[in-house]
Amino acid sequence: MVSKHKYSENKGKNKEFLEILKKIEKVDHWSEYDIYELAKMDGDAYKIAYTIKKGVETTQLRKFYNEALKGYYALFHPSRRDDIAARTALAMLSPRAHYARQRKTISQEFLDFIKKSTDLSKFRVNNIEEFKKDYERFLQFFEAVVGYHKFFSKSEER
Repeated sequence: MVSKHKYSENKGKNKEFLEILKKIEKVDHWSEYDIYELAKMDGDAYKIAYTIKKGVETTQLRKFYNEALKGYYALFHPSRRDDIAARTALAMLSPRAHYARQRKTISQEFLDFIKKSTDLSKFRVNNIEEFKKDYERFLQFFEAVVGYHKFFSKSEER
């Protein structure tokens, strides 16, 4: 019987990818993550995108990014600042990624990226201004991953 699922287990793990996950794990807060290392060509987001390029469709990646973005916007709601909604959006990305992985619509590498990058200990949730800075840097990283992922998917079509 042929599996209807697009992505099967990925046998090998990219060494650079694992190093970046360790780097994310070691940083105390997202706002400490160097923006240049994060966004530059051949930087951390580039390498993450390269690793996951076949492990997640662009629409699926955008779905996760948009969920994270909704939480960030909750921090700037004009009538009420909702840091609980922002924390919830972050916290729910990991269970959603586990569900998608179980359905084999994302790769293990993308799941690992989501788990490490949305660890709430990387966000100073008890100080709203610091939380905003950490959330913004996380979104910058995620946005760069989305952009490079699209770059790789388009360059493979040529």
